[in-house]
Parts: sequence; C-alpha cells; structure tokens
Amino acid sequence: MMRERLASLLRRMGLHATFQVGTQLLSFAAGVLIVRELSATGYAHYAICTAVLAALLMLSDSGTSATLMARGASLLEDRAQFTGLFKAAAASRWVVSLPVVALGGIWTFFLLTANSASTSSSLVCIGLTLVTVFSSLDIALQQVVHRLHLRLGVLRHLALGQAAFRLVLTLLGPLFGSPGPEYYLAVMAISALLGNIYIRLATRTYVDGTIRMDRTHLPTYRISVFKTLPMVALLIAGEQVFLGLISTNGSTEALATFTALSRFGVVFLVLNSLVSDVAAPIVAHASNDARAILLRMFATTGGYAVLSLILIGLVWVFSDPILDLLGSRFRGLNVELTLVAAGYATYNLGYCLNFLSQARGWLSGSWSYAPLIVVWALITAFAFDLREPRQVAMSFILQGLVFVITQLVRIRIGIRLIGRT
Repeated sequence: MMRERLASLLRRMGLHATFQVGTQLLSFAAGVLIVRELSATGYAHYAICTAVLAALLMLSDSGTSATLMARGASLLEDRAQFTGLFKAAAASRWVVSLPVVALGGIWTFFLLTANSASTSSSLVCIGLTLVTVFSSLDIALQQVVHRLHLRLGVLRHLALGQAAFRLVLTLLGPLFGSPGPEYYLAVMAISALLGNIYIRLATRTYVDGTIRMDRTHLPTYRISVFKTLPMVALLIAGEQVFLGLISTNGSTEALATFTALSRFGVVFLVLNSLVSDVAAPIVAHASNDARAILLRMFATTGGYAVLSLILIGLVWVFSDPILDLLGSRFRGLNVELTLVAAGYATYNLGYCLNFLSQARGWLSGSWSYAPLIVVWALITAFAFDLREPRQVAMSFILQGLVFVITQLVRIRIGIRLIGRT
C-alpha cells in the first residue's frame, strides 16, 4: 500500500513537473523576446511594474491562502461549510487588498517617474498593472481550492494556457511597430482576465454560489493577517526598498540589467510549483505529529536544495549561450548571471519553507524578519555600489538569506507548539 501511494505521488509530481517545465519555457521565451524588443529604459519600466505586481499579490494575501488551506483540509467533505470558509477568505482579502493596491499605485508612479517615465505613460502602466493585480488575486484564492482537492490538472491547464497566450501576443508585438512596455503589460492584464474566467468556472464544482460566507471564520482570517502581515510587509518593503535604492543610488541601466538577468530565475518556479501544489497539501493533510511533519519538510527542502545547486551549476556552464539569447549588450556578464541565479535559489528556498510552514498554519515568528531586513538595508545602502550589476546581485543573495532564516524561525516555533500540545 505504501509503495503504491509513493508510486502514485511520484507519477503525479512527474506529470506536474513536465507541465510546469513547458509552461516556464513558454514564459521564458516571452520574457526573452520582451528583453530584446524593449530598450533598457523601457524594460526597466516594465520590470518595475511586474515587481510591484508580485509585491501587491503577496501583501494582499497575508496569510489568507494559508488559513484557507489549513482549515479547508478538514472541511472538504462538506461543500456548504467549505463554501462559507472560502467566501470568508475572499471577503477578508478584499479588505486587505484595497488599501494595499492604492499605496502600491502611488509607489509605482514614484519608481516609474524616477526612471524617466512620463506622467501619461506611468498612469497607463499603473492602470494595466492594477487590472492584473485584482484578476490574479481572485485566481490565487481559487487555486487553493484545487490544490486541496488535488485537482492539479486545472492548475496546469491554466498556467499553460496563460503562458501560451502571452507568448503568441508577444510574438505579434513587432507587427504593431515598436511597442513599449504598455503593450506587454496589456497582454499580461488580458491573460489574467481570461485566466480568472476559466478558473471561476472550474471552481463551481467545489464552491456553491448560492451559499453565503460564514462570518464566524472572519476573526480567524483577521488573526492570520495580523500574524502574517508584519513579515509580508517587511518582505515586500525589503524588495521595494531594493528597487528604490537601485533607482536612486544606482542607475536605470543597472536596474534593467539585473531584471533582465533575473529572467532565468523562472527555472526555480518549476520547483516552487512542486512544493506549493504537491508537497504543501501533503504537509497540510499530515497528522499532528512533529516527527512526521519534519520528515516531510526535510525531504522537500533537501531535494529542493540539491536541485537548486544543480541548476546554478548549469547556469554557469551555459552562461555564454544564455547571455547571447538576451542580446549583445549582456555579453561578458557570466559571473553576474550566476550570482543572480544563486540569489533566486536562495530566495526560493525561503519560499519553499514558507509554503510548508503556511500549510500547517504556522504564522508566528514573522517579526524576526524586521531586525534582519534593517541590517540588510543598511549594508546594501552603504557597502554596495548599486551602479554595478555584480554588487546588485550580491545584495540580492544576502536578502534571500534573510528570508530563509525567518522561515526557519517560524518552523521552529510551530514545532515547539506541537510539543506543548
């Protein structure tokens, strides 16, 4: 029985990984085309919007998805109760996201204008980014539903369809002349809108549209937000301070170079999807036994670390052809490319640990990020020359280490709580 379950899990992981590789290859191809098509300044504007987009999505969630996964695992058999829990999560997320998105729009305007964008172009870019934000927030919450039911096919088709759609429209971009960042942001917004329609239809199987939310769950979500928001806010602040420091102390060219080299960080998203879509639900369903939980976490993070080291080595070995894909202005940046890959490996190891701790609802200890990120910001501001892409990458690695340490603190607290109970 155990052997059959393990074989089934490996088959599911292999199929999911295959789809994710295909999806990320499509996304990578679209990203490379955008890098080659846009000027350094135009790509910097595009990168700013996509970075703020990712930040707003994380900040707007703030433990909501983790709570839905942790509590929803025990309510899957009761559609009415699960629907009430799900709709309470949606209501809680709206309360958090509206002020967050408003502040994010203002911050994006500052970053764009600091990097030579006109007022009109900045407003168009912000508007398109916000459309993507709200559609993606709705998608993310419904993805939790399908992860809990282990219906990964919906997630695979969604990701693959969106990636293919973006690649096709990216290829068609040059037919319209020389499109700026606004065109590619519009492609992203349309992709998010269509993806939201698709997953909403798929979620109807598990969520009853006629049932109202269960307000008794709202305090639980509020508590999760208050526990998680400090770490998430500081995490996002660290990322955005990084952008701000490069924009003010560095240069638009350094920002464009760093974000272009970061395109190859998509390979780590394949590993992340295996953790969030396969490993995290397994940890969520595990019994409340510290040894069993730690065994699953060690196996996941150990495998993640080994695969990350292999990927970093491959990036170094094939750095010349990789840089040629981006264009002639990136030749000779082999060390910088490898350092960026190491930074992404470190950062995504933190996300791996984050997915696993959230699957158990372990949100305490987030405040430990505060003193660490302050130290990182001071080192970055005074010890690194942010006009040099290599030093920007080194600061990025250090920031990833801060994130990993914070997740380890949260997991230790969670294990100790199990021991007490």
